[in-house]
Amino acid sequence: MPDGPAANYFNDDEEEETTNISAVNTDFLADSSHGRKRKALIASDSDDEVANQSAPVPRLSSPPPPKVLKPSPFSPRLAKHGHLKVSSIKPNTSFTVVETPAVIPTGLQSKSAEAVVLETTISPRPQAAAIDICPTAAQVATSSDIIPTATPSPVPTFTTVVDAPSADKGKQKQGSPVAAGPTAGSNTERTVSEEVAILDRVEDQKNMTRLIQLVSESSDLVLKVVKNSNAKDTLLERIAPLAEKAKQAQEELAILRNEVAGYRDIRSNFKDKLRAFLGHDPAIFEAKKQAEEQLQKLQAELTLLQSKNQELAKEKDLAEKKLAHDVALSVKSDEKAKKYKDKLKTLMDKHEELRTSNAKEISSMKMKLNNDLYKMKAELDEARRTSAELCEDAEPILDTLYTATAGSNASSF
Repeated sequence: MPDGPAANYFNDDEEEETTNISAVNTDFLADSSHGRKRKALIASDSDDEVANQSAPVPRLSSPPPPKVLKPSPFSPRLAKHGHLKVSSIKPNTSFTVVETPAVIPTGLQSKSAEAVVLETTISPRPQAAAIDICPTAAQVATSSDIIPTATPSPVPTFTTVVDAPSADKGKQKQGSPVAAGPTAGSNTERTVSEEVAILDRVEDQKNMTRLIQLVSESSDLVLKVVKNSNAKDTLLERIAPLAEKAKQAQEELAILRNEVAGYRDIRSNFKDKLRAFLGHDPAIFEAKKQAEEQLQKLQAELTLLQSKNQELAKEKDLAEKKLAHDVALSVKSDEKAKKYKDKLKTLMDKHEELRTSNAKEISSMKMKLNNDLYKMKAELDEARRTSAELCEDAEPILDTLYTATAGSNASSF
């Protein structure tokens, strides 16, 4: 027979106990009427003598059913039908409960009648016994006409089927049923139900507080949305005049652009009239300005070339100094001296070439500039002659038009 105590869920002082079991520490998890799990602790101790007993455990028979009281109107609620499975019969054994709801009347906390039927089947394995406990709760009948002192509470009944293994390994025998009297388990069941109801109330309060918190958070979110909408409205109100001002500014800008275009047209017309009146193109003055700008650029380039020539002269002096230093240090440095001499010669040749090329470029540029200046001077002289001729031709016409200022009209030009 495997080691471990057998479980006893009854406390009958009148009958002889065939199995003296005192302890299994279980964690009982049960769902409430709303589907929530609750925890109850049932403490008991173990006895090693029953573990070594090879005789089959008798089957307990329930006493006659109690009297059924007159039921009163009740409000249905979900009751607990738990299926508890024990992995092994040992001290401090944990039980797992899976419950299914059923409808029973409310009033478990009052002093009404109560009937409970508990069926327990113990079928141990070779090393550890497994227990399946299926408690069921019967309907409770309550009435306002019942006097608690006159009518005693009914006694709960229990039916237990125990399968204990024999002395041989791998063989099991089923015990015979034995009657079991009323026990004190009803009080523990009532206290457990009361604790479950209290825990239900506590959980309901927690849910209500959570609901209130969520409502407050939602109200805060609504307030934030309202504030954001108000801020948006204020921004739109502020943006509207700015948009109108922007439209006005665009209109004014378009007007100014039209005015500038008109001024440009007037300027071009004035230039055309001036050309027609003077008889020559004023582009000559612009060409003169461009030639002066080119002359300035050439002078700047000439200064750059002079600075480059100075740098080359400095490099030549440095090369000569290095050459003299090398000759003074050692006679063996003839090859180096030759190299430096060659470099110096190349530098001298480059310097002379640059001088000649610069002189040629400068002379050619001067010739070009002089030719351009001569041409421009000739054009200016021609323009002056033409303007003088025009003034002489226009003087009698102006004298005829403006007789008051005769003789001085041509001087205004």
